[in-house]
Amino acid sequence: MKKGFTLVEVLVVIVLLSIIIAIAIPSISKIRENIIDKEEQTQIKEIKSAASFYARDEKKSNCCITVSELVSKGYLKGNEESKVINPKTHEEINVKIYIDNNKKITYDYSETCGNCENN
Repeated sequence: MKKGFTLVEVLVVIVLLSIIIAIAIPSISKIRENIIDKEEQTQIKEIKSAASFYARDEKKSNCCITVSELVSKGYLKGNEESKVINPKTHEEINVKIYIDNNKKITYDYSETCGNCENN
């Protein structure tokens, strides 16, 4: 009696593995997208918190500060080049953060940034 698998048995196993992989890949991709979305939301919360701490510590209102300034002042952690990277686009986040008298935080992508006023 011969030992081993027949060609049909090997093909059945390959087909079954292919089906399992075809089912698993889309769900793994979706999980990865969800993780990146949550990472981005967490990063936005960290930037908002850092801006709030900056305004509180510096006793500023109607204030504008950039993300890179928050990193250089130690309110926000950046990568080895002191940049904050967007997890989706893998580009540096270059946004101006405005804090008004009510501590409301808004974002601006313009080139200019106004000065802070002291309370």
